[in-house]
Amino acid sequence: MGNTGLNIDASVAMQKPIPLDLPSESILAWEHGAYSQTDYGGILLKGRCNIEAMMDAFRRAQLDRPTFRSNLIRVKRGLWEGYAWRISDRFNELDVRDFSHLESLPEDLDAWLHAQMAPHIETLQDLSVEFPIRLVLFVLPEGSSIIVLMMHHVATDGGGVYDFLRQVFRHYHRTVTGAEPEWADVPGLHAQVGKAEPVKPAGALDFLKFYIPQLIAYPAWKLVQFRSTPSAPRGRILVRHIIDDTALQKALRDRARKAGGTLTDLMVAGSKLAIEQWNQEHNAPYELMLHGIAVNQRLRRDPSETQGLGNPMSAIGIPSNPGHRRDPEFLLRYIIEQRKLRLALGHDITLAKITRFIMRASHLLPLDIRYRAIRPILDSKLTHFITNLGVIWPKTENGKFTGDSAIRQVGELELQGMYSCVGTTENNPQVLIVRSFLGRLYMDMSYGRWRVNEADAKGFSKLVYDKVLGYL
Repeated sequence: MGNTGLNIDASVAMQKPIPLDLPSESILAWEHGAYSQTDYGGILLKGRCNIEAMMDAFRRAQLDRPTFRSNLIRVKRGLWEGYAWRISDRFNELDVRDFSHLESLPEDLDAWLHAQMAPHIETLQDLSVEFPIRLVLFVLPEGSSIIVLMMHHVATDGGGVYDFLRQVFRHYHRTVTGAEPEWADVPGLHAQVGKAEPVKPAGALDFLKFYIPQLIAYPAWKLVQFRSTPSAPRGRILVRHIIDDTALQKALRDRARKAGGTLTDLMVAGSKLAIEQWNQEHNAPYELMLHGIAVNQRLRRDPSETQGLGNPMSAIGIPSNPGHRRDPEFLLRYIIEQRKLRLALGHDITLAKITRFIMRASHLLPLDIRYRAIRPILDSKLTHFITNLGVIWPKTENGKFTGDSAIRQVGELELQGMYSCVGTTENNPQVLIVRSFLGRLYMDMSYGRWRVNEADAKGFSKLVYDKVLGYL
C-alpha cells in the first residue's frame, strides 16, 4: 500500500485523530463477545474489467472517505480513554483474486461467494492494524467478475456500502470513458418505507398511557423466538429468495398499502406468522423476544461529518392471544398500528437517547472493562431483524423514485446482480435483508450458526417467503 501519484495532502497522517462516535462505539461493544460485525455487499459485473482503472478508482474514492484508510487508536478524552480514527498516509488497495482459470462460472454463485468471504466475516478484525473496509475483485471466467465491499459496521452501514461503491464506479467510468456518468449523484439506497420524520419524544404520562394497556393486553413474557439447534460455535448461514416478477413485487407493495402500511410491515407480519407456525410444530417454549425493524440507514463519514446517523428502529412485539398471532389480517394491522404509534410517541428516538446516555455513562469505566459492562445492556433480545429495505441506486423520474435502479452500466461493464450478508449477534440469531436491484426483489436471510443449523435455516427461510406471499 504505497504512494500512488494521486494528489494527497502530505500532512494527512499528522491530522488530529477523529473521535469515534457513540453509534460506532456501540458496534464495538456488541462485537466484544467475539461475534464479528464485518459484512459485505457485492455486485456481479459482465464484461472485461480494466483492473488498473478499478485500482485507481478505489484509491480516488478514498479521498472522499478518508476514514476508510484509517486505524483505531486509543486517545485520552478528558479523564477517560476512548477510541478515535487515525487517518493513514497509505492507501487501502484493491484485493484482486483471479479465478479466470475455472472452466466455467460456479453453478451456485451465491454459495461460492459466501464461502470465499466466510473466513473474513467470521474473524474479528483488529482495527488498530487493519483498515475497516476491503474492496475485493473476483475475476471469473466467461467475462464476468464480482466486486465486493467488505466493511466493518464501525465505519459504515448497509446504505453506505452502495454510496461508496457508486463513488468507485463513478471514478472508474470517468477513467475508461472520459465522461461523467449521469448517475454520479444517485443515492446509495432509497428506503421504500419512506423517511421517519423527526418527532418530539413523548412525556412520561404519554408512555404510561401507551405501555400499561399494552402490558395488560400483550404481556412481554408471551413474546416468542425462532427455535433451532446450533451447528457450530461461530459462522453464518446465508439463504436467499429472489422475486423476479415485477408484477408480483407491485402486488406485495399494493397489498401492504391497502392495509395502511408498507412492505416492511408485510415482511414483519410474514416473519411472525412463520415463527408462530414453526414454534408450534417444534413445541418451542415462549421467551422474551422482539422483532427489530431498521427503517433507514445512512453512511457514517468523517472527518467533515463525524456523527453517525443512527437508523430509526422499532421493536415490535407479538400478540399474546394465540388467535390474533395466527390471524394474518389482525397481525398485519397490529404491526402497522404498533409501529406508527411507537414512532408518533417518539419511542425509537427515546430508546436512542437512552442508549447514548448509557454509552456516555460507561466512559466512567476504564476502556478495558467498558465493553464487558455495557454489552448486557445493549443486548436486548431479538427474534428477527429486518434491515435495509430499499432500492439500490434508485432511479427517479420527475423528482419521484420509480423503484428501478439508475446504475446499469459502468464503463464497459454491465451490472447484473447483487449479493449481501449482514452480521448477527449472540442475542439475534437471524436477520432478513430486503433490497431491490435491477427489477428484482432480494430476500437474503443471515443466520448465526451458534443458534441455527443449515436445515432449519433453509426450512424457516422458505416458510417466511411463503407467509409473505400468502398475503396476496
